[in-house]
Amino acid sequence: MRKAASLEPPRETQKDYESMLAHAKCMRAKGVSKFTNPRLQDGNVIPGGDPNPTSPEVSSDSSTYKQARQACKGKLLDGLDGRQ
Repeated sequence: MRKAASLEPPRETQKDYESMLAHAKCMRAKGVSKFTNPRLQDGNVIPGGDPNPTSPEVSSDSSTYKQARQACKGKLLDGLDGRQ
């Protein structure tokens, strides 16, 4: 797995962060009010999303979530969908 990851071109952390931030803002604007912002930590982007993944507060099965995902998917750069 590490070998495969090393073959990927390097990502630009700031651009990834800005893309995820725009996506999080869009998700909240479309009705998923608890969708959190990504964070920068130790030079890496920590994705946003459910504020409490071990006890989910955001239902990815709800129609509001699904509609928001569809409406906001263009905010994420290639390769980031599914990370947030």
